[in-house]
Amino acid sequence: MVELIILSALGVITFFSGLISLGNQEVFMGALTFLVLLVSYVLIVLVYRKKKKLKLAKEVIYTGYEKYLYGVSYIVLCVTCLLIYLEMVQIVSMTSPILMVSWLVPLIDYLAYESLLVFNKHEMILNGENISYKSIRDVKLMDKQKKCKIVIRAKGKEYLYKTNEKNSQKVFDYLNKVCPRIDHREKL
Repeated sequence: MVELIILSALGVITFFSGLISLGNQEVFMGALTFLVLLVSYVLIVLVYRKKKKLKLAKEVIYTGYEKYLYGVSYIVLCVTCLLIYLEMVQIVSMTSPILMVSWLVPLIDYLAYESLLVFNKHEMILNGENISYKSIRDVKLMDKQKKCKIVIRAKGKEYLYKTNEKNSQKVFDYLNKVCPRIDHREKL
């Protein structure tokens, strides 16, 4: 609930700072600034929705920095909007550092949440693709100096998941538990 209130407040700040940028700059740069702020806000909303969906999952394998990126996204967009609203910053170029950071950080955050490994009731989601547990035929775990790869073969397709040693063992164990048709469980 608190997060939804903060998200709503950020939306109001984004909207009004976008209107200020429309009025204080030339038409093209004002419109571009408004659109960048809007895109940044939409990306944060999409991450919020993704986080809510993850609560329904049986297991989620995090890489460890997503929550920090999410907080930084809020802070970056809020500070950018306040600087524009208080007219402390004038954006005169499309390559303005404050403009670039205000959309790049939420974009990286969104991509980080999209790349999570999510285990639902009947399928897993790996890099945006749904893979049914019934279709998984083979799982291999390859260790190389604290960098691990898991190769998942499912009905003619092969999926590669790279992670650290702790997460790879957790994924391997979970797949062994839920996949009924794994023919070959091998650790390389």
